[in-house]
Amino acid sequence: MDTIEQMRIIYNEGFGSKSCCNVFSWRDTNGSLQRFYSKNPKRLPMCGIAFGIEEGDNNSGDDGTTRTPPIPLGYVQLATYPTNDKEYLHTTKPGETYIEQVSVASAARGKGVGKVLLQWAEARAREQQSTVLTLSVLNGNVARRLYERYGFQAVTSNDECTECLVGCIVCCVVGRPYGMCDPHFGATDMKMKLLNDRRTSSSSSSDDESGTGASIIEDVLENINIGDDDDDDDDI
Repeated sequence: MDTIEQMRIIYNEGFGSKSCCNVFSWRDTNGSLQRFYSKNPKRLPMCGIAFGIEEGDNNSGDDGTTRTPPIPLGYVQLATYPTNDKEYLHTTKPGETYIEQVSVASAARGKGVGKVLLQWAEARAREQQSTVLTLSVLNGNVARRLYERYGFQAVTSNDECTECLVGCIVCCVVGRPYGMCDPHFGATDMKMKLLNDRRTSSSSSSDDESGTGASIIEDVLENINIGDDDDDDDDI
């Protein structure tokens, strides 16, 4: 299966429930992701895709061991200054890498995939000499707990007018993904300073020798089985 098609499937699971003006779904049904990356191939190296194994459906590997076909578990798309996010909703600043999209397949949530994606994002941001890693999270999204545990801190604002405006924009752009009666409103910006002594464990290898393809996140994902239960709450 094409890499971008795998991203599209995960994207639809993560963002398909959201809608613009509570009418138009963000679900990609017309190949918009494929067209975007076809027109902007230089964005792919800043996209990491996590693969893992699924319980059952085993195949034998070349070395005689039993293996399962790798399946996409999640992906993360970054924008490093001076590049802005593809939806033009965030303007990056010097020294900043922005996590513009991160999504985990529904069957893989609670397995630690979200943390691995953040580790990859941090490592790639460091490669770009960034000094801060940022993201925006919808209020009410339980993934915020993961971000806080990882080291992200909320960017506070005393401008109530701006917060109200952002809340209205978010409602128009993505609707009310957690229910019309959910008390949460708007979104929160978060950031993590990239200290020199920080260590990341996620590794990646490019699926294209020229360095123009999306990165395949390997490492600890070999031990993730989406048939198992876990108490992690990275419901991204």
